[in-house]
Amino acid sequence: MASDETKRRLLTSAAARVRASGYRGASVDAILGPAGLTKGAFYHHFESKEALGRLLVAQFWADLRGRLEGTSAAALVGAALSESGTALVDLCGEYGEGMEGMREALASALGAWMTRLEEAAGSRGRAELLLAVSLGGALLAKVLGDPEVAARLAAQVEAPSTAQAQGLAYID
Repeated sequence: MASDETKRRLLTSAAARVRASGYRGASVDAILGPAGLTKGAFYHHFESKEALGRLLVAQFWADLRGRLEGTSAAALVGAALSESGTALVDLCGEYGEGMEGMREALASALGAWMTRLEEAAGSRGRAELLLAVSLGGALLAKVLGDPEVAARLAAQVEAPSTAQAQGLAYID
């Protein structure tokens, strides 16, 4: 089997396992089973599970970034509930001590997302708020089992004048 094909199978299996069980639940053995590959194949392509994790962050971000082109601030918040958006949110909550490479990969992806939000929102402060709403909304939707959370949050993002009319603070 060609080396590129083996790596693609590993990434496909790892992405599916991480989406289903989270990063910590995606053991190397659990990734290898569906791919029909050996640990030797895994370690030929990745020096560690964290190295695979960094590549998954890049893959999830590339997919999410494709969904963010030319969208409104509300759509950018809703994108967090895409399959790749929720995978990134989950990875943010799972990286741990000693995983500096994973933290850097996540910071890069979130920084790029922040830049895209800033372009849509017009200010850094509003972009930070929107990213917090995106990440928190994805987590809330998952915990509550309520995918409509994104739609409700997006409606609030699109209606800042409503918030102001109700006397709520609005960050600009």
